[in-house]
Amino acid sequence: MTRHLTVLVAAVVSAWLMLGGLEEKSPTEDEWAHMVRGMQYWSGGDTKLQYAHPPLGNALSALPVAFDDDAPDFTELDGWKAATVGRVALAYLDRGYGDARLKLMRARIVGIGLAIAGVLYAYAWALRVLSPRVAVTLAVMLAFHPTLLGQARYVSTDVPCAVACLIATGELARHLRGSAPGATWLGTPL
Repeated sequence: MTRHLTVLVAAVVSAWLMLGGLEEKSPTEDEWAHMVRGMQYWSGGDTKLQYAHPPLGNALSALPVAFDDDAPDFTELDGWKAATVGRVALAYLDRGYGDARLKLMRARIVGIGLAIAGVLYAYAWALRVLSPRVAVTLAVMLAFHPTLLGQARYVSTDVPCAVACLIATGELARHLRGSAPGATWLGTPL
C-alpha cells in the first residue's frame, strides 16, 4: 500500500506544480492554433486545419471549451479557405482576447491530466512487467521530470503524442511478453 500512496502523492504534487501559476504563463503562438484546431474539430468535424498535427491531441485539448455557446463558425473566419490556421486563430482572437484567453486556460488542464495519466500508466505497466521498486521509481521520476512539468501546462500535441507513444510502446512490450489483453490496467493489483 505504501508504494501506491507514494505514487499518488507524487502525482498530486506533480499536478499541483503544473497548475501553479498556470494563468500567469503567457500564451504561446502555437497554443492558439492547437486550440482552434481542436475547437473546429468538435464544432464542424473537419480536420482541414490539422494537416501537420494529429487531430486527436488537439480535439482532447479543446474538449473543455469545445461546446461553449459562444464558439464561432470557424469556416466564416479569415484564413479558413486557405487552411491557414494562424490567420484563423488571429481572427478568433479578434473576436475577444479576454474570453479566448480564459478558454485557453481551461484547455491547458487537459495536458496536465494527460501527463498524470501517463505517469499512472507507467506505474501500472512497470508493476506488471518489472517490479514494485522499479515501478515506484519510474513513476516518481516521470512525475517530477522537468520537461513534463514544463510542457504539460501548454496546449499542444506534444504531451498527447508522448502519452500515446508511451502506452503504445508499453502495450507492445507487454504483448510481446505474452501478457493477456488489458493486463496493464485490469490485472494490476491495487
